[in-house]
Amino acid sequence: MTYVGSRPANKPITSADIEDGVVSTVDIGDDQITTDKLANSINSAITANTAKTTNATHSGEVTGSGALTIADNIVDEANLKVSNAPTNGYALTAQSGNTGGLTWAESAGFSVSSITGATALAVEPASTDEMVISDAGTLKRLDMTHIYGLPACNVGGTTSLYPASGTTTLVTWVVEGYDYGGCFNHTTGSVTLNGLTAPAHSFTPNVPGIYQFTYNMYWAGEGIDGDSYLSINHFLNGSHYIDMSIGFMEHGHFDDNNLDHRGVICLPMNGTGDYYQTKIFNNTGEAPELNFGYSSLTINRIAGLPVASRPNYG
Repeated sequence: MTYVGSRPANKPITSADIEDGVVSTVDIGDDQITTDKLANSINSAITANTAKTTNATHSGEVTGSGALTIADNIVDEANLKVSNAPTNGYALTAQSGNTGGLTWAESAGFSVSSITGATALAVEPASTDEMVISDAGTLKRLDMTHIYGLPACNVGGTTSLYPASGTTTLVTWVVEGYDYGGCFNHTTGSVTLNGLTAPAHSFTPNVPGIYQFTYNMYWAGEGIDGDSYLSINHFLNGSHYIDMSIGFMEHGHFDDNNLDHRGVICLPMNGTGDYYQTKIFNNTGEAPELNFGYSSLTINRIAGLPVASRPNYG
């Protein structure tokens, strides 16, 4: 620099020589300000922020203060990225080419092809098989046991029974030809069958319905006075319900007073504890023989009939 006259003496510039606003951002070199040149409060804030490992606690749909997570049971329809507007009854389907990869679409549901395309059952359905029906427009599962006449059983006896005169005697059905459903107690004591209490020699079904009881009793009545009778008493829940009387006639109309008696009754049973027993009231003055070799009791539920109230036969 060329000077006129004497060259001024060198004089250091102090902060007082710099007016406010003279030094702009462009006058400061990059990466020139050190932490020593920053206010202590700024340094303290930077240090505190660098040391942070958590955030402010979040609540609502996103929760947490460290690793943030989506709350359980919170994502609803409004939070989904779906390519179309929802329609009641539609199902959410995967469509990779659509917005969000998701699309509301009408459900295919249950169709004829669902049946015709299935493997054919080549045998009679078992009681444990199931089928689908429409119950007033609502699809429901139906167990095949409700279509069958089950529970069902056929029982008999072993040795002959000789009911004492003037008494009511329990018929001890014991031999089971079959017992589908496991509802007949052929023992002399009370047991639990299908979660229900079944007294001795009783039928205690666990399915409600109207049940048919078909019995055959062969009585050897030699020596029994004519015009005497036996009464076949049908007991329900330990009480007399209805009876059918049979007589031994004077002149041997029943093969020397032997009597083969058959009968059928129907009883509504609730499936939650109702039980049936057969009893004999003997008014012959003797002890006729009930020959179990020719006697039996067959019970089955009548499928398709609703449970009805029981008539009172007195």
